Amino acid sequence: MSRAAPVVLILTLALLAWVWLGPRCRPRLAYVLGLGGLAAYALWAAVSVLWSIAPDLTWVAVDYALLYLVVACVVGLAPAGRGQLLLTGYGYVAVGRGRARTHLCAPQ
Repeated sequence: MSRAAPVVLILTLALLAWVWLGPRCRPRLAYVLGLGGLAAYALWAAVSVLWSIAPDLTWVAVDYALLYLVVACVVGLAPAGRGQLLLTGYGYVAVGRGRARTHLCAPQ
């Protein structure tokens, strides 16, 4: 199991609980098609382990593809207001700036 696998499993359980207990909404067709494409990519990555030169790295790629799929489901289906979207956006910017500063200012 890679480092992403536990995160994918936890988010999947949270998504299932939210879908089962949460409010019902009908997603748009474009969103459903996008999720279908991402699911197809994850499936293709999983099947490609059959001919991969490095199967262990292929499974890491599958873990990340499944993580992206679960996050897209959670983000797309969760009702969010303007405040939550702004907070999420500022959080991404803060983390990105911190990582960039760490990489740019690291001693060589």
